Amino acid sequence: MKTNRTPLAGRAVTRLILAAVLSLGLGAPAWADYKAGYEAYKADDFATALSAWLPLANQDDALAQHALGIMYKQGRGVLQDDGEAAAWFRKAAEQGLAAGQYDLGRMYSVGRGVTRDDAPKRTDPAFAMDGLQPDQPFPETVPGLT
Repeated sequence: MKTNRTPLAGRAVTRLILAAVLSLGLGAPAWADYKAGYEAYKADDFATALSAWLPLANQDDALAQHALGIMYKQGRGVLQDDGEAAAWFRKAAEQGLAAGQYDLGRMYSVGRGVTRDDAPKRTDPAFAMDGLQPDQPFPETVPGLT
């Protein structure tokens, strides 16, 4: 017998996603707009997705910025433009969105839409996360691996 109830694990995942969305500062209206864009994107209605996400992205919504990066990278509903994709990924990455950081890193790794001069430098504050000070050189050996 099939029930319409969500399994316990499914409800837990739903709660985690909701908590993550709320922690990103997305209120109900912004989330509704993002979701409308997502549903349109899944239905290949890229013009509607763009019109839903662009205002959010311009209001510093990291999820919408990342979504626009994907649209520009793939040329979905917009002219394919690696430079524009990298710019949107960078905006999302600077807000701490892991997907934006990953996709921006991939753009650098394959040399699409970025130049070496644009690459983050050791002096960038973000490098403090790796445990080194900005003016400290990279270690020649990694403890435990040598």
